[in-house]
Amino acid sequence: MNHLPKLRDFIYSAKLSTYASGLKSNRYPNHLKEYLFAKDNYLYKDNYYGSAIDAGLEIIYESEIPIWSMSYRGGITEQGVDTKECFKFLIQSLSNVPQSFPVRGPSFYNAFNYQYINEHQGDILDFIGCEKIFLNGKLIYMKKYFGGVFNIEGSITSEMICNSLSINL
Repeated sequence: MNHLPKLRDFIYSAKLSTYASGLKSNRYPNHLKEYLFAKDNYLYKDNYYGSAIDAGLEIIYESEIPIWSMSYRGGITEQGVDTKECFKFLIQSLSNVPQSFPVRGPSFYNAFNYQYINEHQGDILDFIGCEKIFLNGKLIYMKKYFGGVFNIEGSITSEMICNSLSINL
């Protein structure tokens, strides 16, 4: 059985069931914010710190073994931006996550005077990307992200992972 479609489907479900759903994160005294999603033998954890600018790590576990991760950092780039409206638009954008690459939002999303652009290289095995939000043509938000699989045995082979590592930085 090929794990890749199952992993991709789980990532897609996890993304739509956590931040992109508008759900509030769990908050802890050390300022950590966390989203959790579980289905079958998979568990998704998104831990991050910050607000207008944040940094975080998403990890997916299969049968309690970590197998996939994504790190990210970024946020508001301009003073005086209505952060509530910007993040509301970000949630709309992320709720349109493509099933083919369910890591962040679509390549392009437009609503009102906002424009979301997501550029990436690679696939869920190994990727790097950057998402941006523009308001009336001016950059107001940017987040960089990267990640991929690890600790996987079986049908996602080392050869598949090594072949996907041809990302040019």
